[in-house]
Parts: sequence; C-alpha cells; structure tokens
Amino acid sequence: MFFEPFSFSGLNLKNRLVRSATYEKRADDDGFVTDAIIEFYEKLARGGVGLIITGNALVHPSGRSIQNALCVHSDIYIGGLRRLSSRIHELGGIVILQIAHGGRQCFPILLGGNPPLAPSAVFEPSIKVMPKEMTDAEIWEIIDSFGDAAKRARIAGFDGVQIHGAHGYLVSEFLSPHTNRRDDYWGGDEERRSHFLEEV
Repeated sequence: MFFEPFSFSGLNLKNRLVRSATYEKRADDDGFVTDAIIEFYEKLARGGVGLIITGNALVHPSGRSIQNALCVHSDIYIGGLRRLSSRIHELGGIVILQIAHGGRQCFPILLGGNPPLAPSAVFEPSIKVMPKEMTDAEIWEIIDSFGDAAKRARIAGFDGVQIHGAHGYLVSEFLSPHTNRRDDYWGGDEERRSHFLEEV
C-alpha cells in the first residue's frame, strides 16, 4: 500500500511516502536557500519519497520564530526557491512549500526587539514574553502576506502550499479560545475564531 501510486488535489504521487514539514535549519541567516538545504531535499527525492513538504517558510518578517528558516515574504527569495523546486522536480519529486507565521512564539531578539504579534495579549510561558494584540490592519496585512507567499511559491515552481495551522503558531492562536480572547470579527465564538484561517 505505501508504495502504490496515489492522487489528490491534482497531484499524482508515485507512492504514499510523505516527508512531513519539520524545521531543517539549513537556510542562511537571511532565509535564503542554500546548497545545504538543496542537498538535504535531494536525498529525499533520490530516495523515492512521493511528496516532500518543506519546513516552514516565513510569510512576514514579524513571524520569525526560528533562525535559519526559509523565507518567502519578498520577491527576492523567488530565485533560490525556484532552484530548490527545480532540483526536486529533476529527480522526479513533488514538493510543497509550508508557509507560516510564528505569532506569539517569536522571540523578540529575532524581531529587532519588538514584541511578537498575537490575536490577544496573553502571556506566552514557553518563551516568557507578552505578545502585542494585533490591530485589524495588522491582521489583514498578515492575511495578505499568506496570499502573497502562496503566489511566490507558485512562481517559484512549487506544486502547492501547506498552511501551518498547528503548534501554537499564529493560525492556531486565532483558533484557540485560550490565545484568542477577542470579541470582534476575529474572535469570540468558534465561528469568529475561524475567520482568520478562512480569510487566509
């Protein structure tokens, strides 16, 4: 079963082996593709993995939660990302770019000293920081950044994108009643807490 072809969303996979998105820490300090990250994914493609999902690529500078992660928040990253997707395709692989914003789990030192953004100002015990509650304008800016990132991924030759909606990052923060205590379009009941993801 694992080695049988499988199709979904217009993608024809040669098998059901999927490399799930995990942090590879191989981009350079500014989030550009490196030879090291290409070599990392080359091994997976050569090994016959049916679908490769990259580690999270940052959709906005305010979402940097980790160092040496891929970035896709500017057109300047498209060339390197195209080099990565092209190499995987040359080896017969299919690749999806995971896109993410770290939300309140971003260390201020990675944000130029600024507090991380979140749906609500609820203390984040894992990194011991109080995030800044997002304004309506900031929410729409980040929503647009997800769309722009998906467009860049398409231009760069990726076969799709995966929206990171788990692990306490921004999307999951909007969905959670613990981290989203708003009482507007973006929060309150379950339906309103889902609006951010729906808009993305």
